[in-house]
Amino acid sequence: MSIITEKNINRVLDSLASLESDPFFKLCTMMDNQQKNISKYLIDVEPNFFNEEENYLLFTLTALAWHIINESVIIIREVHYDELIAQLDANVKLIEKEVKNSSNSVECLVSIAINEGAQPVLMSLIVGLLVNRPKNNGVNVRDAAIPIIILHVKTVVDCLTNCVIEK
Repeated sequence: MSIITEKNINRVLDSLASLESDPFFKLCTMMDNQQKNISKYLIDVEPNFFNEEENYLLFTLTALAWHIINESVIIIREVHYDELIAQLDANVKLIEKEVKNSSNSVECLVSIAINEGAQPVLMSLIVGLLVNRPKNNGVNVRDAAIPIIILHVKTVVDCLTNCVIEK
């Protein structure tokens, strides 16, 4: 699969403006309808770690990534749940290996998310949205949740990349 470009991303983001008042709710619903295993994975993967706002952020950013991929290429099949778990294991092993050689584990994870996957531009957007999110806006998102959210979005993007053909 070719790399999704900034131009692809901007086109898709512009189209979101035409959706109803809460486009992310609609994206989550659309993703759940087409990729039930992704929704199940997101529910199952960290059941006691994320608070409500973090869980919402995980779902909406994953749905946004799915939508950008879905609008840029043709997703030919549903991601299997065991594929997600296997990719998560592979990502965790990669991170554990790389973190040993790094003085900053969060920076290491961000670098891996952007540079060690099939969609660096898309993951750069997701990481940017998380890292540069507005602070002190009444939303309770812990700094400790950010790397975990990045890990799970990367896992889904990696798996979706294996389920597509070019448009």
